[in-house]
Amino acid sequence: MKSQESKLLERITFIPGLMGGKPTIRGNRFTVIDIMELLSSGMTHEQILEEHPILEADDIKAALVFSTKQLRDEYVSSPVFQTIQKYNFVLKFPAINLQEI
Repeated sequence: MKSQESKLLERITFIPGLMGGKPTIRGNRFTVIDIMELLSSGMTHEQILEEHPILEADDIKAALVFSTKQLRDEYVSSPVFQTIQKYNFVLKFPAINLQEI
């Protein structure tokens, strides 16, 4: 059984060509950074969900978990990262150096 944290992180997607390859929420044009900026501006979870109906409460939690892991240097792996490593691509994401993974 997957942990709650793992389930939340499944909501974070990396799709080359979508939002510059930045981590997005469930493949939508809404990035983790967007959520973090809304939170840092003082908006509550409820306000964010009301203004952005595409989002769900777990999306906000997922963005927080992902950001925390990035700040702790606990890189989040995904099939996209594995493909990038396999073919030795070098992409730049904020706070992620793929060559160190």
